Amino acid sequence: MAYLLSDQFDESIKVCRFKGDGGNLVMRKEFGNGCIFKIYYDVLNYMQSQENIVKTYFDHGQRRDEYLYNQVAFVEAWKNAILHNNYAERQYPQIYLYDDRLEIMSHGYPLKHDTFEEFIRGVSRPINVQLTKIALNLDITDQTGKGNKDIVRTYGKEAFDISEHILNVKIPYNKLAFNKDWESSDTENDTENDTENSTENKLEDKIIHLICNNSSLSTTKMASELGVSRATIARVIKSSKRIVRIGPDKGGHWAIKK
Repeated sequence: MAYLLSDQFDESIKVCRFKGDGGNLVMRKEFGNGCIFKIYYDVLNYMQSQENIVKTYFDHGQRRDEYLYNQVAFVEAWKNAILHNNYAERQYPQIYLYDDRLEIMSHGYPLKHDTFEEFIRGVSRPINVQLTKIALNLDITDQTGKGNKDIVRTYGKEAFDISEHILNVKIPYNKLAFNKDWESSDTENDTENDTENSTENKLEDKIIHLICNNSSLSTTKMASELGVSRATIARVIKSSKRIVRIGPDKGGHWAIKK
C-alpha cells in the first residue's frame, strides 16, 4: 500500500488504441511515476481533454452537444478500476480504445463475497479497504453505491464483463459524436473537432450537466467527478456566462441561465 501511495511508485498504467476490433495497436500512452491517485487524475484529464470528443448540432436554433461517451459513467468505471484492482500480483488497470467502444480493465474478482445483482446495486464490498478509505478522505469516492448504478442506468448490465480474475467495463461510443478526422489522433496534434469546441467550452458543458443533476454540488465534488483540479472548475465557472451562483457558498445553489 505504501508503495502505491509513494512518489517511488514507478509502474505504468496504459491507455491503448487499436485499429479495428483489437487488431493493430496504433497508440499507447503511459501514465506513471507517482502516487496512484495522481495517476488516476492524470488519466482522467487525458481522457476528458483528448478522447471524449464532442460534436455540436443545431436543431431549429437549439444547440445540442453529442459526446463520444458519458463522462459520469466513465469516471465511475475508472474509479472502480483503481479502487478495486488487486495490486498483489503487480497488475494494473488499463484502458483500451477501439473503433466503436472503450474498455476499462482491472484485475481481481469483485464477486468473491457478493452476487452480481448486489455488485451492480453498489452494495458490494471493496477489494482494497484501506485504499478506499484514503480515497474517501480525498473526496474521490463517497461510498454511496451510486457508481455502478450510474453505469447500468446509462449502458445497461451488459456493460460489465466479469470473470474469475478480470473486471472489464465496456462503454460503447455515441455514434452521433463520430468524426472521420478523429482516427488520426495518434499524434501530439490531438485537437477538438473545431475551434468552437475548445477544452474549456467542453468542460463548461460537463459542469452544467452535473449541476442539472445536483444544483447543490460543491466545486470540490465537481473536480472529483470530472477529473480536474478545483481551481480549474472555479476558473471555468467564473468565466461562464451560463452558470450563476444563488446564495452563499454554504447553503446556496447553482443555476443555469437560459
